[in-house]
Amino acid sequence: MLGTLFHKKNTDNYYLGNYSLKEGYKRMNETGEILVNIKKVVKAKGTKLISVCSPLRREGKSLASLQIADALANKGMNVLLVDMDMFIPKLTRKMGKENDLGLLNYTNGEVNLESIIYPTNNPLLSFTGVGTSDDRYRFQYDSPEFEKYTKEITKHFDVILFDTPAVLHIPDIVTFMDHMDGIVIVARLMHTSRKSFDRLLQLIGHHTDKIIGTVINDLKINALQRYSDFQYYGYEYGYNEEGQKVKKRKKSGKTKDVA
Repeated sequence: MLGTLFHKKNTDNYYLGNYSLKEGYKRMNETGEILVNIKKVVKAKGTKLISVCSPLRREGKSLASLQIADALANKGMNVLLVDMDMFIPKLTRKMGKENDLGLLNYTNGEVNLESIIYPTNNPLLSFTGVGTSDDRYRFQYDSPEFEKYTKEITKHFDVILFDTPAVLHIPDIVTFMDHMDGIVIVARLMHTSRKSFDRLLQLIGHHTDKIIGTVINDLKINALQRYSDFQYYGYEYGYNEEGQKVKKRKKSGKTKDVA
């Protein structure tokens, strides 16, 4: 498991990228474990092209993709987030790019690469939407044009995250995995069944060796504490008696130094 993401009552601010410094620290803390694990793989294996996928829809994959991309950019990596869901381009809409040129326009030969890369509020995070072409339903994930795109885009970014359609709804998306270096699976707590998760693994087939790990989404701390023995630890930073900065662990309202 790569890590967990918490339940959110209001997600609009995450897509808009408007948040305070305090909120920024909170988000960094939430994605910290996921970030460390992904960076290890990127550094060790040279992984650049990463598919963020889930078995079914409504598992929080698009928001998770954005959170991970934003967190990687905050750590100094030059990141591109790409919406690959041609059928339900939620991320494109949430980012306000539904009427802008995008990936489809590039693969159709209408525009160059630079014209479909858009800046965000994070200076090291860019975004590419699905585009404005009317024939999006004929897009082929294993097309030569898309293969050309994947080879070209790696020259410009440290990491490229692809918000991938729900695998069980569009099985031919698995051919898209041929172009990927790594796969991150998003599973939503109390929503993703073991059966659908196993089916996703079967469809991925020989690409299972590319799986970086699974992100457990929609974690509700109160319910977790009430019904399980799992104890949640939060982290903050402080200073010890020698004036050195140390990480501290908070549990049940108490704070103690972490070795």
